[in-house]
Amino acid sequence: MSKLSFKDEFKRKIVHFASSIIGLSIIYFDREIIFPILVVSAIIFPILDYLRINNKQISNFYNSYFHSITRSFESNKLTGASFVFWGALITFLLFEPKIAGIALIVMSIADANAAIIGVGYGKTKLLNKSLEGSFAFYITTFFILYIFSIPLTSALLLSLIAMITELIEIPKLNDNISIPLSVAFFLTISGV
Repeated sequence: MSKLSFKDEFKRKIVHFASSIIGLSIIYFDREIIFPILVVSAIIFPILDYLRINNKQISNFYNSYFHSITRSFESNKLTGASFVFWGALITFLLFEPKIAGIALIVMSIADANAAIIGVGYGKTKLLNKSLEGSFAFYITTFFILYIFSIPLTSALLLSLIAMITELIEIPKLNDNISIPLSVAFFLTISGV
């Protein structure tokens, strides 16, 4: 992961927090409403990324607003936004709405908190992350699960599993896909 300043990481994660609206929408709105929105978004965002990469005018426009929060490796690749919508669509298609929604909220909020704490306060390295950021991910995931009435012991265990999944980077798989899929999978098999 390419490093951003704390200020730019914070701005980037505000966008990440905002993506929790996807998970909430999946929980509280009918599938017939959400499905076409996710499909269109999962198609449009990669197209916009392609245009940003290959069209100088669009690239200049994009950079005038988002350059400071775009990671260097994303300059000629898909941005995290494309992966958020792919992860949302795949999770939505594979899992029951409440499970999918909770998993996407974890991806949006817990991952953002982990990055903010890790970049701002992380001192102890843990693989490619920080212990402090991983702990923030764990605590945030626990509170999200608990808010959605996941039993205490299940929430504690599932938060640990989710944190470990976030900590272990799967090569070639963006965490905006791996986090919601793994959280939804473990929520499903735990029977909560």
